[in-house]
Amino acid sequence: MFFLPLILPKDTEELTFNLLDASLLTMLTTAALLPLLIRFRRLASDSELALNITSEGYLDVTIDGRIVDVNPGYCQMVGYTQEQIRSMRISDFTADMSAEEVNTRLKRIISNEHERFETTHRHRNGKIIHIEASVSFVTETRHFICFLRDVTERKLAEVAIKGSAASLQTTLDNSPYLVWLKDSEGHYITINKALSDYIGLKDVKDVINKTDFDIWPKELAEKYRNDDIETMASGQKQHIEEQIFDGTKLHWIETFKTPIIDESGKVLGTTGFSRDITERKGNEAIIHSLAYYDALTKLPNRRLLKDRLGQAMNTSKRSGQYAALMFLDLDNFKPLNDTHGHDVGDLLLVEVANRITSIVRKNDTVARFGGDEYVVILSELNNDLRKSTELANNIAEKIRTVIAKPYLLPVQHERKADAIVEHNCTSSIGVVMFIDHEIAEEDILKWADLAMYQAKNDGRNLIRFYE
Repeated sequence: MFFLPLILPKDTEELTFNLLDASLLTMLTTAALLPLLIRFRRLASDSELALNITSEGYLDVTIDGRIVDVNPGYCQMVGYTQEQIRSMRISDFTADMSAEEVNTRLKRIISNEHERFETTHRHRNGKIIHIEASVSFVTETRHFICFLRDVTERKLAEVAIKGSAASLQTTLDNSPYLVWLKDSEGHYITINKALSDYIGLKDVKDVINKTDFDIWPKELAEKYRNDDIETMASGQKQHIEEQIFDGTKLHWIETFKTPIIDESGKVLGTTGFSRDITERKGNEAIIHSLAYYDALTKLPNRRLLKDRLGQAMNTSKRSGQYAALMFLDLDNFKPLNDTHGHDVGDLLLVEVANRITSIVRKNDTVARFGGDEYVVILSELNNDLRKSTELANNIAEKIRTVIAKPYLLPVQHERKADAIVEHNCTSSIGVVMFIDHEIAEEDILKWADLAMYQAKNDGRNLIRFYE
């Protein structure tokens, strides 16, 4: 079951609930919220800022479990330095899983692409830390991106709930989320104050024995009831993340729902909670974008370019077709920056990215290498080198031509009317042809760079192939 979004106070401490066999309810899992503060004039193309300002843990893990990147948040959780952690494996920290069990879970995440779960890690001093993990497998890089949150205090709260069923309602009312218990026929047994306020009831008791059809629109009530029936039939906890429209805009809603089962195995009803995770979804998307895409042009950055080049080489090996890599450098960019400032220069860089992208095919890659440099990867050209070279040259010529067209860039001045600056900019392009893995990735980039400088030395606004 899920509800329309509830806007919560930012300073409210999170409490969530799960079902207890004896006491009916324990705390449910909550996923990490990653608040980001990105307030600077020009967004950096690296993810370091976003990862360092959050207290949540972040790990970049290779497909075989090696940790290659970690943020200060996770270092603080486990008591190790970044240098120490980067030489370790994820299985070095898991307290509840062996190395073999960790590998099994990683394989499952590759299959499912994403998984959220609770686990335990071990602090350097031996202390057990309860962790809420959200792990995604990024197909493009074949790495796992892990967001980790220390929920040890919440787990201690769960123990307190187990020993005090009489305080259940008080505990429910302290949760900022919409919490409920219903019998097998869909009648409410109790709800918490947050849900009561959201519905608009004066007293929690006003909902007892009512159903969703007494509260929600018919279509929504039918969906909630069907979700309850499915949960009770499966006997398993349900986790739903779904976008819903509240009449004004789309929200991401997360719902945890669990069947209530007595000691004899009889299903008595359902219990669970819902919350709005729109902000968290947005933060996760921001972090992924900062990690693999240039913040200004939205093109793949160097990290993703390296992976795309490896993919192009593998594709070439399978197909037996040549591929090409182009290195582009703008010939007349610095004067624009010096005369009109970086803001106008940024407009030009974005327009160049758009023009290059408009020329290449969908399966090709356009990346920003840095500054006023771009890289284009052309995959699956032809089995014949001569024909492949002709195709690459034709595309390069189209790119050179479209970049050389005039640019009309708006310039804003304080206390003055906006003006339009016309700027002419050309490009020097170096091209390398490759097939299979005959050339190392580093050499392909280096040789394309050398060919680009040859184009500049020969007069600029030219295309040169590496020979």
